[in-house]
Amino acid sequence: PAEHALEVPAFGSAPVAPVRRAGSSGRLSAPVDFSAAASVEVPVPAEALTAERAILSLDWTGDVIRAYVGDELIADQYWYGRTLEIDLAPYAEKLAETPLTLRAFAWDPATEVYVDARVRPQGEEPVLEVRSAVVRPVATCLPSIKAM
Repeated sequence: PAEHALEVPAFGSAPVAPVRRAGSSGRLSAPVDFSAAASVEVPVPAEALTAERAILSLDWTGDVIRAYVGDELIADQYWYGRTLEIDLAPYAEKLAETPLTLRAFAWDPATEVYVDARVRPQGEEPVLEVRSAVVRPVATCLPSIKAM
């Protein structure tokens, strides 16, 4: 099977997560309420999910992203410059009926969170984008043992 590029619509807004601190030291904490997050739906064609594993590589920039199939949270990631990879094969049946939903908050240039300057977005505006989404088939190959 071949890899499949998915069409990901642009997020309609770039909301930043509310600052939340927790614990006795007052460290920055993860958002718990995603109701204000930007959301897009991504249809995944059935032919992209026929392999043993179907790895979605999502090249994105933002603060935090969550991936859902229906109401089920299947993956999340805090952005640090690397792609998010998700095996979609276990969700093939559900994805035949419902799109993959991405909910995310934008990178806030005023954040106190450290991200290496080599990948950190430059500029003064929040950034939330998906540059590419590709599903790659992966199959396990077992070596054959020939009798001598």
